[in-house]
Amino acid sequence: RLRQILALSIDRAAIWNVLLQKQGEIAGGLLPQWLSGYAFLFPTAADVERAKRLRAELSAGPPVTMAYDSSDPVTRAVAERIAVNAREVGVTVQISSPALASTTGYDVRLVRLRLAPAGARAALGSLLASLGEASTLPATAPTPEQLYAAELALVESYRVVPLAHLPEAFGLSLPVKNWMPRRWGTWRLGDAWLDTFSPSAAAGNQP
Repeated sequence: RLRQILALSIDRAAIWNVLLQKQGEIAGGLLPQWLSGYAFLFPTAADVERAKRLRAELSAGPPVTMAYDSSDPVTRAVAERIAVNAREVGVTVQISSPALASTTGYDVRLVRLRLAPAGARAALGSLLASLGEASTLPATAPTPEQLYAAELALVESYRVVPLAHLPEAFGLSLPVKNWMPRRWGTWRLGDAWLDTFSPSAAAGNQP
């Protein structure tokens, strides 16, 4: 129940608008809409009033400790925002770096995971493995309904609370031609080539 209260309290829209600068998309499920086709079925809005009602049914307990990647300033800012949201519904969240959490323990950890370079089934299986969750997916060719059911069971357990899907940004110089990243991050480099005779390349090679 405490996991549910924490999940209901999180204002994903504020995190996405302010901290993530409207990059990517708000997430209620593990896979993005462009990959699964059903991500819109997962709710993403906070429900503060419901969270408060559920919190009132529980006795007071110790603070919830959240571990985060201290080398990532965005992750820290998100963790701090989650702590503010939780406090609004009566849950105290203490954020802690992994080094401190490894000695004192933690209840929740904020992580950033990368999609596997393949389709929806492989991507979901990889995420489940990274999160330490057992996979209930068929060995081959699961249907979208089976993928959705696997995601729904995990999301409704509140063991995992998706927040946002973020893009990866790359920068290349103008002489690099015919490159194209796939949507999940891998590169098509078989046909890439370097234009050493373009005006921009020639200007860059001048002493």
